[in-house]
Amino acid sequence: EQAAKFKWNTIAVLTRALINASSLPLEDSKALCKVAEDNLDTASPQYASSIYELLRIILPFMVEAGEKEIVNSAVSATLVAPHLRETERKEQQRCYSSAMNLLSHPKLVAMVDEDTQEEIVELLIHTVVHNAEISPRIGYLTALPICCNLLSTDNEAQVDACVAYGKVLGPVLFRLLISGQPRAEDDEIEVYRNQVAVRFMELSMPDDASTYAFPNFPALHGLENVIRMLVTATLRRIGKKHWDENKTTHPLIAHLINLFLESNFTEPIFTSNNVMPNSKVHRMRMRIWQTLCVLGEFVDQPTGAAIHDTLLRCVRLNNMGSVRRFNELFTIRLLLAQPELEMRWKELISNYEEQPQIIVSLLTIIGHVVACSPRKENWGHFLEPIVASLTAHHYRVRLLAQMMMAHIHKHKPDLFSGPLAPLVQYNAEQSECIKWATKNADVVFDLEHDLSVRGVLCDRQHEGEVWIAEWVPEKTLQRVTAIDHELNAVSSATTPFDFWRMRDMLVPFHPNAWVPFMLTDDPSADRTQVQVATAEAAATAAPADAQAATQNFQKKILPWDDKGLQNEINPRLHYEIRKRQPIIVVASLIENPINVAALTRCSEIFQATSLVIHSKEVMKKKEFTNTSVTAENWVPMEEVPLGDLKGWLQQKRADGWTLVGVEQTADSTLLPNYDFSGGKKSVLLLGAEKEGIPMDYIQLLDDCVEIPQLGIIRSLNVHVSAAITLYECTRQLAGNQHQ
Repeated sequence: EQAAKFKWNTIAVLTRALINASSLPLEDSKALCKVAEDNLDTASPQYASSIYELLRIILPFMVEAGEKEIVNSAVSATLVAPHLRETERKEQQRCYSSAMNLLSHPKLVAMVDEDTQEEIVELLIHTVVHNAEISPRIGYLTALPICCNLLSTDNEAQVDACVAYGKVLGPVLFRLLISGQPRAEDDEIEVYRNQVAVRFMELSMPDDASTYAFPNFPALHGLENVIRMLVTATLRRIGKKHWDENKTTHPLIAHLINLFLESNFTEPIFTSNNVMPNSKVHRMRMRIWQTLCVLGEFVDQPTGAAIHDTLLRCVRLNNMGSVRRFNELFTIRLLLAQPELEMRWKELISNYEEQPQIIVSLLTIIGHVVACSPRKENWGHFLEPIVASLTAHHYRVRLLAQMMMAHIHKHKPDLFSGPLAPLVQYNAEQSECIKWATKNADVVFDLEHDLSVRGVLCDRQHEGEVWIAEWVPEKTLQRVTAIDHELNAVSSATTPFDFWRMRDMLVPFHPNAWVPFMLTDDPSADRTQVQVATAEAAATAAPADAQAATQNFQKKILPWDDKGLQNEINPRLHYEIRKRQPIIVVASLIENPINVAALTRCSEIFQATSLVIHSKEVMKKKEFTNTSVTAENWVPMEEVPLGDLKGWLQQKRADGWTLVGVEQTADSTLLPNYDFSGGKKSVLLLGAEKEGIPMDYIQLLDDCVEIPQLGIIRSLNVHVSAAITLYECTRQLAGNQHQ
């Protein structure tokens, strides 16, 4: 199999070279296609990916030659091959990545028959949905080639090709954006702290120094959010570029916006009205409207008129408040940009028999339109239903009417003259109104922030007392910048050919080098330019502090380790070979899990030989894990129950270790005066939380040290005492060298 893989890799590379040099005869190309097609059924996942790569190289050449029959035959053979339906193992996922890169090629999608196009879409949707609850890798490996191909057709000369391609694969994009499994948010946050930070340090390293990081830090956590960001960022880039050049909606964006709106009525799963917070239906609806909000910036007048009726129907759907929020934001943006649509909403809000939640949404939309519109005119036709709603029986309707009236008065006080003035004054001064306004301040939008990508995707929403899990940590937005390394990890790339194939697929990303939504909402912003602009702004604002700001910053890399950066990226690789200090910390007398966890961190930071505890069961307690931040994974932990501790200490003395107690006794030595150096190996015994070290243990010790104190209470927390003692040991053992 290795020989077969090497053979097909070689053929693929040579074929690419011949095609680039226009030196591959058409008949030879046909013969290569036939041989590759005949070998697909029997090829193992080990080398099938190389055959798919060969087809991806040669079939576009066949398209240009007009060989439709050969193209259809090869694509059909790919669709029936077993590799796309068996995706559990890494080799199969690598194979799926290659096949996906082939099937999503724009030229192939455009040439194959409509039936074949439908088969491609059906297969991809089935694969994505089926694997959404099992492995987000498949969604990632589906999304990335489609996004790359969309970007490759993103120019004025290929708008029609981009639209045709996007319309065929639009249902796949829709599934990629709304599919995904629920996750435990607390665990996810911890994952981003430990995993994403590691991935970004790698960006500062040369390629050859960073390739070993991913086997130990697989890029699997939070992939469902990365998938959403890839698709969303790609669509925003296409939409913004076309908008900046033509001030019109890109036809593909218009098609997808309509697809998303219609899905509120066509998706069978949305027919249920019994929806709970954070349920699958709720999260899918959230994703639909979040996507609409980030694409709504590029809606022109014809597109707005085309989707307006569907939007009116959507407002009247029975949605939860967190979903309605994005519905309202999308509608507000549309009405502010296209005021000719306003009167239809006036008719709707004048129907006082609507359900209270619908009236609340209408009041929110109309209130923000009146308050934020730059137009100066008589807004009486909208003020009338708002004022009338102050008398509503439902308290939420009255509350929204009061809030919107105050919001409008803040921006357009001239509208509230004459009989309306006392209403505004009462609303502003009455204590209960003030209390309501303070408690429900989130119903008034900050449109600049709430309609930004960060505001839509990264702000956490709540439904009553329940926090909504459908949000995207900002770290995920940044992970799109590490797309090269992350793709290699997700697709289990291990050979130079794999890396070449991945780099070749990512060509559309490279000239753009864009960092979507990280420091700016402009998805075409270059990371370097953004960083330079930010630094220049900081220097201009505070020139005196500019130099200091660039010289002093927080870092979590071992400063005494010449290879600190590499160790931080891949600590498991260096875990066994790090030189540990000749210090054993004994905490068997300590029972509080928080203190044991803090001692674990201290022992790991100062590279103690080991930490001795009374029972490893303490490591399973939540109090321990919350405090230790995984330090127990990086320091040897030894279990010595209290009943065995005396015998264990005596054995250590026999092995050449010095027994040192951290305790105030009649003969104790001040810590700075005690000598830990000179080749001495020290066992540091720590006392119990209240009683300290018992007398029968003190009799076993060789020495006792105490920490000099200036205060009165003569007591430090045990882990604080340990940290101070370990620091002094480290200082002496290091000598005059900065190690």
